[in-house]
Amino acid sequence: MKSSESKDTAVDLMSSDSNTDGIKSQLITIADEPIDSWIPDENVQTSVTKTLGIAVSQLTKNKVSEIGTKQAFNHLNIIGAASLKGLEYATGGTSFAINAINMIIIHRYLI
Repeated sequence: MKSSESKDTAVDLMSSDSNTDGIKSQLITIADEPIDSWIPDENVQTSVTKTLGIAVSQLTKNKVSEIGTKQAFNHLNIIGAASLKGLEYATGGTSFAINAINMIIIHRYLI
């Protein structure tokens, strides 16, 4: 699967069961956003998946939130990226370091 393709994500929802007084768990599948829409730079995608030890096809916003939660997930080496968009979802940990090498910076000049 290409990184720009949509994928399905299983979501566990708790809902009230009208036949019982308890709560039951329902597993539903929803379409997730294409990865390229929220992490547009493939270099960032590669760095995040390498850090988390997963394939790009497994990358979700929830997985990105795991950056910084464990010692093994606290450092990103990003080479040649033009955008760090998507790293704003890394909210689960206390901190992590980014080593950005050869960042492509696009300057816009007003004339």
